[in-house]
Amino acid sequence: NKGSGVTAKDSQMTLSGSTVSANAKHGLDLVDSSAVVMSKSEITANGDIAVNTVNSTVSLLDSSITDHPATGLMLDNSPASISKSTISGNQGWGVEAVAHTAMMASDATFAANKLGGVSLSSSVAAFLGGAVKDNLGIGVALKERSAVLVIGATIATNSSDGLSVDASSASVRQGTITGNGGNGIGLFNQSVLSLYKSEVTKNKTDGIHLEASLASVRSNTITGNIGFGIFADAASLLSGYDNTISGNGTDASETVPSELTEPR
Repeated sequence: NKGSGVTAKDSQMTLSGSTVSANAKHGLDLVDSSAVVMSKSEITANGDIAVNTVNSTVSLLDSSITDHPATGLMLDNSPASISKSTISGNQGWGVEAVAHTAMMASDATFAANKLGGVSLSSSVAAFLGGAVKDNLGIGVALKERSAVLVIGATIATNSSDGLSVDASSASVRQGTITGNGGNGIGLFNQSVLSLYKSEVTKNKTDGIHLEASLASVRSNTITGNIGFGIFADAASLLSGYDNTISGNGTDASETVPSELTEPR
């Protein structure tokens, strides 16, 4: 079609076992609407943002959004649930959330997107299992007082930082952050991190990098990072215990307290 595949305003729609592809504009364009995309539906190779939403809700269940010249899923004040689904191969972000959006991702995969996996601006997200991997930019990027919860998820082999937190907050529990091309976790501009029982390994810059930020680091394994295991500038503070910090280029910068490797 010369326009979008499906345009909805003040409507409700369900796609089940369907394909939306090769439309000149968006696959789905939603305003003040709700959409459920389920049962191995595919939104692929449309000419603009795959799913564009404003003041809407989206549920993506056992389906995929792939191969677009822009962002895969654009959420503008639009809550979203993504479960057992894949968002990959898009030339923009896999997901871009702005303007107080909330997103829940459960066993979902965000992979090989050109700008990065997931971008949050003044928004919140939770990743329960699943993976953010092989993106050509940052894995998960937060800015403008966003927040993220990562439980049991993997953030791996992204070209830049795995998790970048700018004037925002992150909680990571039983997560794996490995093999990223920049820092495993980078915190900037008065950001806050809680890291618990997680692995931060084999990242190509620092495992954890703090600039004017705070972190609680407890019972983690931080090994094999090429730069510092943990770097903190003079304006940052850390606390924690029972961490394994070894085998990094330099295990810790001078401002990192030795108590981090001591038992509780």
